[in-house]
Parts: sequence; structure tokens; C-alpha cells
Amino acid sequence: VAGTLTHARQALLSAHRSSKLVLAYEDLGLYFAALNALPDEQLQSLQERIVVPLLKADQVGGSDLLETLLSYLAHNRSTAKTAQALYLHRNTLSHRLNRLEKILGVDLRGTDDFIDICLAAKANEVLELRRDASKSPVSTELSPG
Repeated sequence: VAGTLTHARQALLSAHRSSKLVLAYEDLGLYFAALNALPDEQLQSLQERIVVPLLKADQVGGSDLLETLLSYLAHNRSTAKTAQALYLHRNTLSHRLNRLEKILGVDLRGTDDFIDICLAAKANEVLELRRDASKSPVSTELSPG
């Protein structure tokens, strides 16, 4: 029962954050479920390699690199769809993606780097959901499983 309640809360929080009306835990994806089984320390390790440098760059430069990366991933690496979703010119998006690659030392078109980036983005999402759930008056903690 506790595991089912945890899954329901995570789906509910994720749906609320994404503005979807209904979202089943299974819809969060296999990567989400696998990462959710890991302790915070391992998730933070993934997060620190990709997400934290972008957050720092965003704070220093007033840019939206993390948002750009997340949108790029959400649109299956389509520059046209990402530019449209972010209301950017394709050249502006291209400059942001190049800056991202330099900051992170990755190739967004490379398979290994792409997998690392996707896992880090999902790890960040799991950690944020856990933090949100810990603030919930109904639950004090979202535990793996």
C-alpha cells in the first residue's frame, strides 16, 4: 500500500507540475521508475554533472540554458520544435545549444552524452518531486519504491 501511495503521489505531483489533468505512474516512464529506486545521494551525483552547472550559468548569465535543454529533450532533439516552443529564432537556439555543450563538455548529438543528459534530467525531476512531496501536508517523505 505504501509503495502504491508513493507512486500515486509522484504521478499527481508530476501531473500538477506539467499541467496535465491525469497522469498514471506508468506514464512517468521506465527511466523515472528506475531512478526513483535510487537513494538521493546517487541522484544528486547525476544532477551535479548536468543540472547544477546549467543552473549556475543561468544565475550568472541570466540565461535559460536549463529550460532550453529540457525543452530540447522534450521535443526529441528537434531544433525546429524546440525553437517554436521557446519562441526563439533557430539561430538563437543553436547558440544556446552550443553554449550548453561547451559548459557541460558534451555533444548533444552523441548517444552516450544524450543518455547521461536524459538520466540527469530525470534524476533532477525525481529529486524535485521528492522535495515537493516532503512539503506536502499529507506526506512527510516520498521514498523509493
